[in-house]
Amino acid sequence: MVGTASLGTLEALRSLAPLWSMNEREARLLADRLGVDGDTPQELCAGLSGRLGETLVRAGDAGAWYSLGGEPEHIDSIVVEAIDTNGAGDAHSGVLCAALARGEELPTALRWANIAGALSTTRRGPATCPEEREIIQALCRLP
Repeated sequence: MVGTASLGTLEALRSLAPLWSMNEREARLLADRLGVDGDTPQELCAGLSGRLGETLVRAGDAGAWYSLGGEPEHIDSIVVEAIDTNGAGDAHSGVLCAALARGEELPTALRWANIAGALSTTRRGPATCPEEREIIQALCRLP
């Protein structure tokens, strides 16, 4: 969507002050459209945050970068043997929203979401979001 939505639509969305969550490919597309510089997920996050506000760039097994308007912060993920990435972004977004709705702070919610996205790639098919107990077990694998 970030590659095809009109700039007017993106500006209208920006006025709602969302948390912009995207993978690296989507971040590059949006950065190109908005004239934002950046090559790495951290640079993309910083540039897009400066233009859009609160921004999150998912970087696969490298975790994710987020900025609430300041310098980007990094949250790790776990490394898994991925067999199917279909649905990983959906698992990530769903767990992120669920954790935030439960009252978790963004860094904690993002840690949970990173793990959910990673674990979802270890299964075939799009509907592979892990259960809460699986996420908790995997938390032990983070430093």
